[in-house]
Amino acid sequence: MNTLSYSIDELGGMKCSELSKLAQKEGIDQEKIDNAMDDDVPKKTIISLLTHLAEEKREFQEEPSPLKTIKETNVSITPKKISDAEEAFLKKLVEIYPDLPSVDELSSNEDLMNIFSFNHGEKKVSPSFEERQGKFVETKCHARVWKAKPRSGGLGYDNIQCSSNQKEGCFCKKHHVQFMEGNLWLGKVTEPRPEKPVGPPNSKEPRLHEWCTDMNGNEIIKEKKVKRGSPNKKVKKNMKKEDFLRELSKDELLALLKEKEISEKNTINENSSSDDEDDIYEKIIVDGVEYQHQKEDHTITRMEDFMPVGKWDKGTGKIIFHKNE
Repeated sequence: MNTLSYSIDELGGMKCSELSKLAQKEGIDQEKIDNAMDDDVPKKTIISLLTHLAEEKREFQEEPSPLKTIKETNVSITPKKISDAEEAFLKKLVEIYPDLPSVDELSSNEDLMNIFSFNHGEKKVSPSFEERQGKFVETKCHARVWKAKPRSGGLGYDNIQCSSNQKEGCFCKKHHVQFMEGNLWLGKVTEPRPEKPVGPPNSKEPRLHEWCTDMNGNEIIKEKKVKRGSPNKKVKKNMKKEDFLRELSKDELLALLKEKEISEKNTINENSSSDDEDDIYEKIIVDGVEYQHQKEDHTITRMEDFMPVGKWDKGTGKIIFHKNE
């Protein structure tokens, strides 16, 4: 059977592999089929190729295209609520192919509308800094950002690039302001690192930050301070905490407080991230493909090549892809 023998319903119910074989039998160029299979929504793209082919065949045949058969089905079904992008697509489809049913009839066809369904999966946080370590993307902000290496005592990586899109020159809006004010304290990731950076500039108490590698790229291991104990104090078994503290001298109490303060500072340093990027980015998985959602301007970036591919629609909770995607 050729393409003209199938309705939109039947095409929508086929698997991608079946649609691919049908396209091959119909003589559609193999390169077009391969490109369609690599698309984010391969099923929709192949169906579009087949329907276009059906229209071309209909021009050379006296019999009408069986695509009209879709008009004879689902006429009485209540139109399904769809997004603005889906409605715009269906209107354009009907405009190009006048023999198709109305937008309301198409939107009521469950199999057809399932093509538009995106499986957003579980929302995750933005990619870890470890995953971005040493990677440079020309179209992203060129500023270097701070991230402490885990279990390093607060030492940080020197090769992590800001993941925001460029807004002003080679910087995002935030780092452009810092650059113009002379407060780009970590410099550009494309330039040598500052050896003793003090910041961040918006902090109440800017402090000296140290790198986890030396100038030659060798790992630095921070010397752990020896805990100051109380060798002359023997802790009795089952002794209450209050009784133990009461027996300590003033110097011993001060030593314990100092040790606790140092421990808390190291914990804060290891977990800190100066740019709060986890608050403005989230990872979204659609059909097995990872995307990054920038919560401020709702830009959607494909993580495989860091290319912007669309916008996030807050109303529908879906990605509105660019026309060329």
